[in-house]
Formats: sequence, C-alpha cells, structure tokens
Amino acid sequence: MALIANDSFFLTESNMTILSTGQTPSSLFYVINPTLFAISMILLSAGIIGNFFVVLTIIVGKEKCKQIAYYQIGYYAFANVVYCVFFMLLQIMTMKQNQFYQEVYVKMQSNISVLLEMASSSSLHQQLIDSTIRWPYCEVCFSLMFTSTMASTLILAHTSTNWYKTLKNNRKSRVLTPKRLVCKMILIWFAASILSVPYALIIVRTSTNSSLGCRFENYNSPLLLWYALANGLFMGVVPGFTIIYSYGRVIRIFQHNIHALELGIALNRQESEWQIKQHSIVKLLMFVAAVYILFMIPYIVAVVYISVGRQKYFYDPKDDVYLFEFYNIPSTAITILFALNPMIYMAYNQLMKKGFRCSYFLS
Repeated sequence: MALIANDSFFLTESNMTILSTGQTPSSLFYVINPTLFAISMILLSAGIIGNFFVVLTIIVGKEKCKQIAYYQIGYYAFANVVYCVFFMLLQIMTMKQNQFYQEVYVKMQSNISVLLEMASSSSLHQQLIDSTIRWPYCEVCFSLMFTSTMASTLILAHTSTNWYKTLKNNRKSRVLTPKRLVCKMILIWFAASILSVPYALIIVRTSTNSSLGCRFENYNSPLLLWYALANGLFMGVVPGFTIIYSYGRVIRIFQHNIHALELGIALNRQESEWQIKQHSIVKLLMFVAAVYILFMIPYIVAVVYISVGRQKYFYDPKDDVYLFEFYNIPSTAITILFALNPMIYMAYNQLMKKGFRCSYFLS
C-alpha cells in the first residue's frame, strides 16, 4: 500500500532542471500517505496475530480441532503469516527510504548549486546508494511474499481436490493422515520455492532490481513480460478453475447424499451420514477458497494489464508512478484477505471459534 521513492528523480538532467526552478516534482517522487501506511500496518498486524492464533488453535486445541481439515486450515494460515510478516518488513523499509529521500530533497532545494556539482561528479548517486536499504533485504522480502502467496494458492487447490476425491470415494479411510499431509505441504512449499527461482534469476540477469531501494527497473524486459503472464496464469487461473471445479463436484455429492438419506435408499447409510457431518468444515473451506479467488482477481488483472502495457509504459515518469499505484491494488487486496481470514474461520465454524478463544487464553 505504501509506495517507494523513484530513484530516477535524482539522476536525470530534466529532474535537475525541475529542481533549479524550485518546483516540487510530484510526478517523480512517490509520496507515502501516512494514513494508508497506518492502515497497512494495522491490517498486516491483524493478519499476523489472527493467523498465528489460528495455527496455535490447531496445535494446542482439543482433539476435535486435530482433524485433517483443521490441519489444512492451519497450513494455509501459516502461509498467510509468512506473507504478512515480510510484507510488513518491506513496508517499514519503504517508509525509512522515503524519509531519507525527502530529507535529501530538502537539502537539494536549499542549495541547488551544490546539488548540480554533486550530480555531475556522481557523488550524490553513490551517497544515495550507500545510505539506502538494498540487496538482499528487498529481494528476500519480495521472494518470500511471492513464495507464500503461491503456497497459499496451491494449498487451497490441494485441499479442494483432496475433499472431492474423499467424498467421491465415499470412504472415511480416504482422508489424508497428518503425516501424509505434512509431506504434501512440504512438497507444496518446495514447489512454490522452485516457481520463484525464475523470478530471482530474471532480476539478476536483467538488472531489474534498483540500486536505490525496494523498486524495480528495466520493466521492458521480454523475460519479465512472459514470466509475469505465466505467473498470473499458473498462480491464479489454473488453481482457480481447479478449486471451482472440485468444490462444484463436492456440492453435487452433498446434495445427492442428502437426497438419498431422505428417501432411505442410501447404499451405506453410515458413510453417507459421515459425509453430511463434514458439511460444516467443507462449507468453511469452500467459503475461504471463494473469498481467495475473489481477492485474487485484482492480482490477475494487474499482472495482465501491466505486462501487456509494459512496452508503451515506463518511459514517462508520470506513467511510472501511475502503474506503481495500480500495482498496489493486488497487494492491498491480498493483505485485506489474509487479515480477514481468521474472522471468517470464527464466523463460519463454532469449533474454530471456541478453539480460538481457548488458544488465546492459553497463550
């Protein structure tokens, strides 16, 4: 939600001309809104605390909270915590850098002749580089945010297909065991990490990372264009269709078994009753997945819009600022989603609500 100062503000001849006239280069300087920054910190704090207590509920909760479905929620909540923690660190670094840039700008305005002399000798550029938070902190935060978001998506997709297969086979024994689930979650995080490797390699190979802060350059790289589109497709569209299809089939299975029990023609009444008892937790998982897809739509739109329009943008600094503001939409949506998830758990599942209260007092 907070934006980052544009390092090109200090380096181009046109910007030197703007400074010499005493004008404020608002189109070249990303000003952080204190109100938005405060809201961002509140949402991220709520996401960290709320999802932490969800995980704690699963770990120290009663035996009923140790079902596979609740473990799946716990792993999803853990991924939410990882995202919120590193996004908060990134926001704090952004604010620190913004304050530094503003101080430098004030000094520039007070003595423009010194500024021009420093700029011509490149000493100002080196001073800025030495005074900002750079690699690897920004890259680590971005990479872990990307990995945790990808892991969240894969966890929801895996959960939906697992429940579809379980209910389709109409066997309680088909439900995952905790050990098997742990192995699958490890594989999911490993896959999410592997998928972030091209992102890291592209940054290194195309000199995309900025030397002056947590921002990127060289947005016209074809590698970035294709990777952004592939990432949006794999991270949003494919898992989204998987989730929708799986839970759509789950709903049909529930409707069929309820109808069969009402008519008294169920082949195995005990197994059908077991399926119906899972309705509450599956309903919760379905709602969480639906909200996730809804909040991921801005991410997909932003990725496609920026990727397709990248060849004609990022030449005018005004467009640069505009697109950075536009790209904040998905990060804001995901932050709100992860902050709301614990409230969704409590609102749609009484067992989670009771367990959440117990874990709060136990902590």
